Amino acid sequence: MWLEFAMVVATFMLVLMVPGYLLLRAFGFPRAWAACSAPLLSTSLLCILGQLLAWAHVEASPLLVLGPATALPLVAMLAGRGRVRNAKLPDIPWWLPLVYVAVGAFAGLNLFLMHLPSLDSLFQAYDATQHLNEIQAMVDSGRYSSLGVSTYLSAADQAIDPTPGAGFYPSAWHIICAIVVRLTGAGVPIAINASEYVFAAVAFPLAMVPFLAMVFGKVRRPLVFGAVVCVSFVMFPWALLIFGPTYPNMAGFCVLPSALGIFMCLASPEPSKEEWARTLAAFVFSLVGLALLHPNTLFSAAVILIPFCASRLLRWSEEKHGIRSPRAIADVAIFLVACAGLWYACYRLPFFAGIVDHTWPQYARPFQEFVNILGLVYAFHLFNEFMVQAVLGLLVVVGIVRALNSEEHRWLPFSYLLICVIIMINATSDETLKHVLAGFWYTDVMRLSAVACIAAIPLAAFGFDWVYENSVRAVRRYNGDARETHSRAIAAVLVAGFVVINFMPSFDLSGLHQKSITAAEAAAGQKQERSVRTTFGDYREYVTETYSYAVPLSQQEVAFLKAVRDEVGNGSVVVNDPMDGSFLGYGITGVRCYYRNFVGVGDDNETAQSVLIRQHLNEISSNDEVRQAVSSIGAQYVMILNEQDSEGSFINLRKDYHPEYFSGISSITDDTPGFEVVLQDGPLRLYRITG
Repeated sequence: MWLEFAMVVATFMLVLMVPGYLLLRAFGFPRAWAACSAPLLSTSLLCILGQLLAWAHVEASPLLVLGPATALPLVAMLAGRGRVRNAKLPDIPWWLPLVYVAVGAFAGLNLFLMHLPSLDSLFQAYDATQHLNEIQAMVDSGRYSSLGVSTYLSAADQAIDPTPGAGFYPSAWHIICAIVVRLTGAGVPIAINASEYVFAAVAFPLAMVPFLAMVFGKVRRPLVFGAVVCVSFVMFPWALLIFGPTYPNMAGFCVLPSALGIFMCLASPEPSKEEWARTLAAFVFSLVGLALLHPNTLFSAAVILIPFCASRLLRWSEEKHGIRSPRAIADVAIFLVACAGLWYACYRLPFFAGIVDHTWPQYARPFQEFVNILGLVYAFHLFNEFMVQAVLGLLVVVGIVRALNSEEHRWLPFSYLLICVIIMINATSDETLKHVLAGFWYTDVMRLSAVACIAAIPLAAFGFDWVYENSVRAVRRYNGDARETHSRAIAAVLVAGFVVINFMPSFDLSGLHQKSITAAEAAAGQKQERSVRTTFGDYREYVTETYSYAVPLSQQEVAFLKAVRDEVGNGSVVVNDPMDGSFLGYGITGVRCYYRNFVGVGDDNETAQSVLIRQHLNEISSNDEVRQAVSSIGAQYVMILNEQDSEGSFINLRKDYHPEYFSGISSITDDTPGFEVVLQDGPLRLYRITG
């Protein structure tokens, strides 16, 4: 399976890197810049082409999308050779992105992949339903669009949809996954895990390079230290891998720094009109990918960039009107008021109502959340308990102090302060202000934590550079003229020490060991806690635990679903009771399950056929209406899985568990007239409909 997984990862890399690289080269960006920001621009380009094909009612094969996505930028790049390139950008040496990728790839392997029970392990949580089935629907239909999104996309599936309805959903991540599944033939769960690895361990470190390059300009040391710092925050990207299937939003956060870096290029000193226009075009193009990964990435960018824009506006206005001129201060005040007004206007838009009205509960008192923020564990008391990141948190504080004393970097602490204020209000309040400020992230502290980590990374890198600078100074003073001071060796020691402390696993220390748990406690799933816990020691345990969930779908049921697929093929409609976990069967194996969700039945748009089938399928041998309903959807099989633990699974997270809704399916047995056993495994059954 590792070989298959590696092939899927490599395919993701090609899909994400090649089109965007060529497009950015056509826009005049240097090679390293183009490579680092390629995933975001590739996402935009693939979504635009996929949407155009959907509007033209043309089934999109990977070749039909990737061909133009590669050829058009290549032609534009070749046609633009000899034009003036964007020479105002800070230089990124060719080896630096490779360092970021190497560090990120190793971190992803050590923190994520090595702790999965298997590489196709499914994170069974609430939103997995939508994501799995939507990807499979795109694979089957060749429709790569964020408009008219449904889990019944092909013409054949639309004809059997029990609860017809489709709408807008930002589907950029699903499109990329569907293309990779079509190219490799891999299962959707493997593609999802591979995408998580690629975005967290490769795309995110790469995206940080241009952002940090713009932050630090020609000062290279903080940029080098950023290679380690950017993957050192447990809350992002790592915690989002185990919080919930927030796959599209997580991918959006991972490529967000690319857009920040490109936007900051617009403020480069004295760019030519052509350079500025091409950079603006690249930025606008990148917004398409961000919005279609998740709209809240646009507001995340605003939180980080508003202080940057205010600082640049203040500088430009002071150059024109004088230092501390009332006019300069007024210009900044007007800008900030305009930003606040635009933010509130977006909050009031009906388009965002379903997002901003969502409520996560208050989870901490003000002082506790202040401590959480200092320790970089922003969601403590709501999410899993990680040990505080004391050393990394101290580096952030040092970076804040240093940045406040640097006119060029003074805006950085204000970006971090702004997102921390939003997190504080979100954690400690249930009032309207919470929704106004945090609503674009569903008032979800885990998503807000991702923004905080991105804003904190430059500060931590700046703090690390201060520690290095003063360490060299101290060693040089100690050595005097007697010995040469090897600054690179000092840097290596500091990095190695930080890596050991930050990523150290939990361990037992003699004299502090815990009382051993009993055999009964072990059988009940209780684990022996280490006497010395560490941040990433906690995290590694949570990864294994999270991806080992066996409800509502067990490994036995997954194996049975694969056997059903081999028996009936991908074209036969299989009636199922979604309350037994089979709603995941379509996304995992491609079996054309009739019910692909456990919600929606009983609504006004449910078809008459669906009502008859779910309530009376067991009467097929004596009920002509049921026979006609089954015939109208072309169903030939019925599948029954194990419903024993379903009520305790995520199906019932929002009180959605209603087995009585599907009594006409779940009551079918080997003795029910009109059904013939085709496959069986314990309580699991596949029946052929004969009635």
